[in-house]
Amino acid sequence: MHPATADACTRAHAHRLVLGAVQPAIDAATMALLDGVDDERVTALAAMHPDETPSVVDATIASAHEALGIELAAMTFQEAVAIVARELLLEHLANDRSLRDIAAWAHDVVGHHDAGPIEPLLSLDDAFNTSALFPHPSSTVVEVIAATADVVTRWRPASLG
Repeated sequence: MHPATADACTRAHAHRLVLGAVQPAIDAATMALLDGVDDERVTALAAMHPDETPSVVDATIASAHEALGIELAAMTFQEAVAIVARELLLEHLANDRSLRDIAAWAHDVVGHHDAGPIEPLLSLDDAFNTSALFPHPSSTVVEVIAATADVVTRWRPASLG
């Protein structure tokens, strides 16, 4: 399996934990099949309909992760939020998302309790909400992206480097 596929599985797991999203896991399983993985558990996930019941989805994802040798069960909610926040900020840099919306999302999902590396986003949302001047919103984006630089790759199986 290619490291990019393992990283896609990690991001998909974070999306499942934080947003309840299923499609990223289906897409990651499809990537694994295209990488040459030949396992019925991965095929089952790639073929899954995104509207399947949550219990079936979660069991199928866990089975596919086992087949791929990916250990994601220990991922904390805070780590998952950092992964999703990083992706949203990268979309912001590509002009696909509003920084205001990302900051509000982060505040809604985490609040100020144990925010970890995305804390600057919460402070930015506070500034937006109070109409306070925030010196450099772009520096917040850079700060959070830098603080979350290894959140995906640290979950990569050791065999992939």
